[in-house]
Amino acid sequence: MRSILFLSLLVLSMSACVSQKEYDELKEKLAFYENEVVEADEVSNELRELQESNQEKELQLQETLKDLEQLTATNLSLNRSYQELLDKYDRYEQQNKEIRTTTAYEKLSLQEQLAAQQSELDSRQQNLSSLEYEIYERGAKLNNIQSEYQNVKGDLMDRERRIRELEAMLNIKEDKMAQVRDRLAEVLYNISSDDLTVEEKNGRLYLSLSQDLLFKTGSKSVDYKGKKALEQVADVLNQNTDIDVIVEGHTDTKGSASANWDLSVERAAAVAKVLVSYKVDPKRITASGRGFYAPVASNSTADGRAKNRRTEIILSPKLDELYNLLSPPRQ
Repeated sequence: MRSILFLSLLVLSMSACVSQKEYDELKEKLAFYENEVVEADEVSNELRELQESNQEKELQLQETLKDLEQLTATNLSLNRSYQELLDKYDRYEQQNKEIRTTTAYEKLSLQEQLAAQQSELDSRQQNLSSLEYEIYERGAKLNNIQSEYQNVKGDLMDRERRIRELEAMLNIKEDKMAQVRDRLAEVLYNISSDDLTVEEKNGRLYLSLSQDLLFKTGSKSVDYKGKKALEQVADVLNQNTDIDVIVEGHTDTKGSASANWDLSVERAAAVAKVLVSYKVDPKRITASGRGFYAPVASNSTADGRAKNRRTEIILSPKLDELYNLLSPPRQ
């Protein structure tokens, strides 16, 4: 259950760093693991109930066996009495008709008792056979349930193992992003904090570059100073090929929404092209424009508008291996 709790926390912690579709898939998988745990508990409860029922049947069987032994002893005793009366009947038959009549009556009475005892013995034997068969069936069912329980237990152990692997992989990726953050701080140390900020949020690195660092006012082409900064960023990216890159362009509210949106897209694409020119694999890069719809400061002041005129390079670890670990094993 601790593994399922951790997975829940993991899904919550990753909700801000993956797309909605990926987040929904993670939630569905979490629900799948929780349902598996509930089913395992139900199987365990049913197994315990069957074991208790089996114990009751075994006690009944022991009591029946005791009754059978007592009836068998009684039957043997009656048979001996019957034989003794037959002998007595043969010795005194000629001497006394009355004794013979009495003996015949006793013989008949004993025969009736013996027949009744035999009938009861047969009935008890039949009940014993029924109980033995019922115990056999319950034992077979118990074996099947135990086998199913072992299978479910094995599946849960396998999932716990994969969750531990997931934790280890997440720790590795967190360490990797910390190393990338430190390396970026090293290579971009000479750039003013007004033109460059590096922030880590939800497992991602947000590298925010001001317009003044990359572009001249109104320009869509990266200038020389901006290319030198992007060259340092590209060098770090080329050393860490397991990181995806999103380039987002942002503007202030001066001008129309349409013009600002176009400008933000074109500037994001220009930055992406510069990174590609420095050997960053284009398959890793996604360029998009946000216009003035994602400000980081108020557009009512010149300082705030300057902060909003920026390009963000968002770095996030590849999650393909994590998704593979979270996917249910194929049957």
